[in-house]
Amino acid sequence: MARRILICLAFATWCFLNTWVEYAEGGVAYFTRRYPLQAVVFPVLWIELLLAAGLFGAWEFCRRRRLERAPALHLLFLALSLAPLGIASVAALRALPFNLAPAIRNRWFWPVALVLAAVPVGVACRRPLRATWIAKGLLLYSWPVLLLVLVQACRATLLRYPPSAFADKPLAAPLGPPPAKTRVVWIIFDELSQTIAFGNRPAGLRLPNFDRRLIQRRRKNVD
Repeated sequence: MARRILICLAFATWCFLNTWVEYAEGGVAYFTRRYPLQAVVFPVLWIELLLAAGLFGAWEFCRRRRLERAPALHLLFLALSLAPLGIASVAALRALPFNLAPAIRNRWFWPVALVLAAVPVGVACRRPLRATWIAKGLLLYSWPVLLLVLVQACRATLLRYPPSAFADKPLAAPLGPPPAKTRVVWIIFDELSQTIAFGNRPAGLRLPNFDRRLIQRRRKNVD
């Protein structure tokens, strides 16, 4: 029973791996309005527990009805496993030290990917029981990776920022009435990309005002 519980919990955790990876990287707390433990972690954990409980209940039902060797149920489990597999693939691509975006944009990428994916899909359809056994083993023995990500998420975000960091602060003292002829134009660049604007700007994008301001700042730093 412990083995089945661990497999179900691993399945549910992999389904929300993107959330734990975001917290493990530590940068998501900068954009968080509320304390992450209450706003995100507890709801995600409850959903994972419900998902794991549902999967375990269905597994126990099939086991007691002696339906564990039904090929259709194994194919259903393999189809459901595509969700955590896709999320794990995205997390693995993010962890690579090089950028795969140019390769993904290539017109041959998806045809080649579909051809390569057809091989394991064909094997799984021909031998669903064997494929399910392999998938369960991968889920069970993936716990070291999951624990590493969860521990890093706690260290990088949950234990790093106390609840007081997200509490509302006292309002600033109100200013006096402004002069009648004063006008202010306030331009906010919401989520401006540093990479697109400066680091890796597309060839056809012209930002002369940004460039002028950047040159002025560099000259000021030199002086």
